[in-house]
Amino acid sequence: MRTRTMTKLGGAAVLGLVLGLQGCGGGGGEDTSAVATKLTVNSPAQIAQESADSYDDNVNGVISGATLKRWIDDWPANRPAGLTGKLVILQVTAGPAGYEYLKSDGKNVFTYLEGGWTRYATTA
Repeated sequence: MRTRTMTKLGGAAVLGLVLGLQGCGGGGGEDTSAVATKLTVNSPAQIAQESADSYDDNVNGVISGATLKRWIDDWPANRPAGLTGKLVILQVTAGPAGYEYLKSDGKNVFTYLEGGWTRYATTA
């Protein structure tokens, strides 16, 4: 079982490497006029922040269920200032029958159950 899992992980790593390298090298004719973008990397001290006394006031880190519900109900209108893109929820466990997942709208809000994206088949 361990060998099978390692083989699958190795295969995934090789696939990732091949996909990552397919745009590299030779060919010529590439547009080299693009301007380089400087990436700023902050230190842990620069990004650390204290949680609000009420989790309802947090916009990252530990948030309340009310905040999450507000975001799920209308992400484009309620997302924190400065954020763009989609709301992706990585759910740790399924809920009770009929409520297994937090509601996803398939457009702005997406939910993934932890076991759905990390487990490999264990059949022999």
